[in-house]
Amino acid sequence: EELPPVVTEGDVVEVTATIGDAPDTRVSQPEDNIYKFEANDRIHIVGWTGDWEDYNKPWEDAADTWWNDAVSTYNGYKWKTEPYMCWQNGDGLQHHFLAWWPENFVKSDQNLTDIDITLTGDYNKDDILVAKWNGTRPDDNTLKLEFEHLLSRFDVHLIFRSEYTEVSNISIETNLRN
Repeated sequence: EELPPVVTEGDVVEVTATIGDAPDTRVSQPEDNIYKFEANDRIHIVGWTGDWEDYNKPWEDAADTWWNDAVSTYNGYKWKTEPYMCWQNGDGLQHHFLAWWPENFVKSDQNLTDIDITLTGDYNKDDILVAKWNGTRPDDNTLKLEFEHLLSRFDVHLIFRSEYTEVSNISIETNLRN
């Protein structure tokens, strides 16, 4: 039996997370067009209040910390977040959350607007999920994160006209930004 949180339950952010539709992903696919997290998957969540564009920048100033900065682990049934995240009190106060998987993809004190990505070529390993949430505190305190695939695979399709009839060996190198 887990001990109750040290903060009042009325302020604790409860997390749920789902994954949007996309083919070829590392996460489990128990049936067609259904994708889900696996037990022991971990997501990182940061949160702030105010305007969406007025986010914290701990990569510029270490004292500029996030209102919420936590890791949430899925046990196959429910997400457990450490440390507990709390809603900030205030009428009509806008809360914003940004979450990513895999949890160790980037640290929350790194520049989240400029992240280097090294692809392995294996879409099962290169999958990156991101979720954004904006709004006022819900009545049930549940943060419903719906993840989208930021990058799970990069396909290049080449079509040749009649001047190349038997192409068999092609190499492509590219740099992806933003």
